[in-house]
Amino acid sequence: PSSCVGAGAFGRHSATCGSYSAQYSAAFKEKHSMGWSPPCVLDPHYHGGYGRCAEFAWTRYVEVGNACVESTKWVQVPCGAVPDPTAMAHPPATGPCAGTIKAEHLDVSNAARLYNHFSSTRPPCFVPAQDGIVCLRKQGTTEMLFDLLGSYGPRGFADMLSVVTLVALVLYFVTSSDSGSFVVDMISANGHPNPPIPQRIFWSFTEGATACALLAAGRNLPNSDGSLRALQSTTVIAGLPYTFVLFWCAQSLVLLCREEAGVISKDRKSFGIFIFSLAWPRRLLLAAVAPGIGLSRVIRAVGGWPLHAWKPQIAGGLWGAALQAMYLAALVLVICAASLQQWCIVGLVVYLGFATFLGLLRTTVRNAFRIQHGDLITDLVCGIFAPMFTIAQLEDQVAREGKTGAE
Repeated sequence: PSSCVGAGAFGRHSATCGSYSAQYSAAFKEKHSMGWSPPCVLDPHYHGGYGRCAEFAWTRYVEVGNACVESTKWVQVPCGAVPDPTAMAHPPATGPCAGTIKAEHLDVSNAARLYNHFSSTRPPCFVPAQDGIVCLRKQGTTEMLFDLLGSYGPRGFADMLSVVTLVALVLYFVTSSDSGSFVVDMISANGHPNPPIPQRIFWSFTEGATACALLAAGRNLPNSDGSLRALQSTTVIAGLPYTFVLFWCAQSLVLLCREEAGVISKDRKSFGIFIFSLAWPRRLLLAAVAPGIGLSRVIRAVGGWPLHAWKPQIAGGLWGAALQAMYLAALVLVICAASLQQWCIVGLVVYLGFATFLGLLRTTVRNAFRIQHGDLITDLVCGIFAPMFTIAQLEDQVAREGKTGAE
């Protein structure tokens, strides 16, 4: 609209008012305050004259004790009505510099003066904004890119940049979809490095259909961006758990490299059963209801915990009761979150304390029975995310070691 274009503006404008880019003359920018007013003249050699004040090496006489000495100081070059930092109205009549500072040192017509360097006409403080600046703070996400590209219109780059941007976007989405379908295809093919092409095409169409379904699901929302936000949120929520899986895969890669290098043995001792084993369903059920019972048995068997050297039975009972109390308190506090959300946070903190003790107990069992598979981080992860399976695994290991010792 014509109301969006003022006098002094030239270049290309978009069709919507309030969302356009163009170049303006310096007079137009100053009239409409399209710039800023620093308290100094900007350094023309720093970032094209933007971002830092120009400085002047001011050599003058100063009083140091009872002496008048010559000294040099860096001062900012003033602009507009900013006071002159080198100003002096009259030579001093008293003090150490009396007679040293003379009238010719203050004369603005004297090229060798020491004072009043900026008392004559100074440039205005207003600095017009650069032509490439685009206000994007209040723009929508769909408008920012095109508004930024539009700022290059007067230079003849907007059309070229639009084509380059579209090509880059197409390549980005095509390669991302191709990589994603390739990874999913390898996983579904049990890790085969060259999975079948038809299966890869199937996963590509499946990913595209899922995206289209999520976009179509939000078309009836009051906000037009609701479907896109739903797609973005679903992607983040679905991908977050895999982040922790990748952490564990990285740890596995380190262990594999150490095995190949001979730092650790491939046949080193491990736990008797896998962490997610269902060989002992009763122990799993008991660990879910009363984990303190199983933990008490393990602590009595392996030792290494406070009070165990004094009375193993009493130490196992006290630690089992304490951990059982923490477990039940965490459950109760999480349930109380139905009335007050803050109780859930307190409950999770108590549960993390319980899980930390459980992870440390798993470390104690590994050290006691010389199990070289695993580390402290793995023990803590097992204690936090699989407490019932961890307790069942510890009880099984204690039972196995007890039978071996008896034999």
